[in-house]
Amino acid sequence: MLNELSRRRLLLTADRIVCDRGYYSYNNYAVCVLDFKVIPIIFPKKGFEPKKMLRRMNYPLRIFSQHDYRKTQKVYDRLVRTLLRTLERWEDFMGIRSLIEDLFKLAKESFSLRKLHRYSRVSVQKIVAVSVLLVGATVSAGVNKKTKIQKVAEW
Repeated sequence: MLNELSRRRLLLTADRIVCDRGYYSYNNYAVCVLDFKVIPIIFPKKGFEPKKMLRRMNYPLRIFSQHDYRKTQKVYDRLVRTLLRTLERWEDFMGIRSLIEDLFKLAKESFSLRKLHRYSRVSVQKIVAVSVLLVGATVSAGVNKKTKIQKVAEW
């Protein structure tokens, strides 16, 4: 997903990416910061140790071939500090995560993403694109509060 967002130039340095608990891994924190320069908001599991995560946050060797590598080091340092501050208050993002779950439920239940009986990649891409378009249109039409989204998804 991050590769595609990066390829389309939709990721900016220090963007925050809210991820599901399924992405929880010390490695995923490092990949997001070091490869894509984004802040992953992955809800930590019990026993999360920031020091263990920080051990994986070594500067990529490719930056040392740049003549102004110290500037790049500062960018990485700022990203890691922001990540640590964000992880201290990850509960603040529970509402956003809940809203995302409701939007997925809307797409699955109301716009036929629950059963994808398609046999080619192109047909899957088309139905997903239409479903995403419909979710966007629904939200743009004023169904943008949690309770309204839940009502439409269950309708």
